[in-house]
Amino acid sequence: MRLTSTTDYAIRTMCYLAQEKEMRNTKLIAKSLGIPESYVPKVLASLKKAGLVQALEGVNGGYSITRTPDKITLLDIISATEKTMQINYKFHEEKYEGRTSDTFPICRVYNLLQQETENLLSEITIAELLGEKQTSFRVSIFNTLIDVNKDTYSCGCTYNEGGFTENISLSGCYSQMIDRYISNFVFPEDRKKVYEFLSLQRIRNLKDNQWDSSLQYRGLDDSGYVWMTLSLHYVDQRAGKIFLTANNFFSAQHKLVNLEASLKKQKEAEERFCWEGVEFIASLLSHRSPDLYGHVVRVKHYTREILSEMQRNCPEMMLTERLVAVISNLSVLHDIGKISLSDELLKKEQELTREELLKVREHVAVGGNMVMQMPHLMNRLEWAQIAVNICKYHHERYDGSGYPSGLTGKEIPICAQVVGIANAYDILFEKCKAEHSPSEVAAMIRDGACGGFSEQMADCLIQAAGKSTWQVENNGCEFTKTETAFI
Repeated sequence: MRLTSTTDYAIRTMCYLAQEKEMRNTKLIAKSLGIPESYVPKVLASLKKAGLVQALEGVNGGYSITRTPDKITLLDIISATEKTMQINYKFHEEKYEGRTSDTFPICRVYNLLQQETENLLSEITIAELLGEKQTSFRVSIFNTLIDVNKDTYSCGCTYNEGGFTENISLSGCYSQMIDRYISNFVFPEDRKKVYEFLSLQRIRNLKDNQWDSSLQYRGLDDSGYVWMTLSLHYVDQRAGKIFLTANNFFSAQHKLVNLEASLKKQKEAEERFCWEGVEFIASLLSHRSPDLYGHVVRVKHYTREILSEMQRNCPEMMLTERLVAVISNLSVLHDIGKISLSDELLKKEQELTREELLKVREHVAVGGNMVMQMPHLMNRLEWAQIAVNICKYHHERYDGSGYPSGLTGKEIPICAQVVGIANAYDILFEKCKAEHSPSEVAAMIRDGACGGFSEQMADCLIQAAGKSTWQVENNGCEFTKTETAFI
């Protein structure tokens, strides 16, 4: 799509008429904007045909806009003057009909660019171009876990400033929830495509290469509508668990350009969305094993305490408060790969066979692959890398005795070392807390009870375990005998 001179003149004319707020004739418009006077009628004719301007005959006649500036978008103007809005008009010719993204991959690219371009243009109003209105930024987030096999759902977290998720139950029948959501919160013209995208039948029939898909649609807002993005991601394919997200971050980006305060608000909201999503994904472990989820929660606490001690005693590591928070928050994902284990193996109380132990150890690779697909981390590569390192390497040991790669020393990322020692401590402490204090268990870790850790890391563990802030509520979570095999 290449914009013509007519479109450029049309945008300038609409801004001029909006600013003047009174009738202006073609001569005055041409003189004020530097547009050839003979060209102005052509521009105005297109705008009038589209219902964007109105004309008044007579001595005091002229042209004025038909709507307030905040109700006229760039998409309205460009659609009125351009012959086509298509980025690649040949894509829509007859010879391309019947092509799909499966047989003709460029179709997906064209569709994505087309949708994003139109979304952007529809979000920018004349009022914003003139600086008369700073669109208020309201974040809307809807996260839910779908059980495809049972046609049920449960909401993990919602954050709502725009009214999108009111009156939606936290759990229930998925098909019924979708009907309610679409009828209440989706712009009428987009309801059909949203329903088709979210229909249980479509989800069940998706092929492996069709996952991690997204759809942009218009969500109803008290001021009209705002562009939203739906995303579907597999969490546990074996169990038929799908993660669904809906948010308006895409449209918010374009409304917040050069608005420092709003950008800060957007960043805070996006980070809150990210951490709530991470916690929600981690909470999926509770569906498989409440004990395992209790372990995850405690490891997060221990990780932060050890990192705080490292901040004080190891300044050379340059651990900022923000990095400490990021590593601590992401530590809840360290065992997420265990979702892939069978219930029989996950809950087995007897000693594991060699084959079973090898199967359990696969959770580090599975977890690393899972977090790479998490929608909450895909736009934060640094955080995503930390999450991957934690999942894949928290069972590595400083002396090379760990798995899966037998890394040694500084080959092991610091984030994985910290989560690794916190993980080992919690498992050992839960096993022998009746006979030993936290400090005694920390000393056992230092002496090699769970493999070799760096002296520096072990010292920080011992110092942290001796403080009053070290204790954490157990929440009634007790571990099975199997958990000791995971150290």
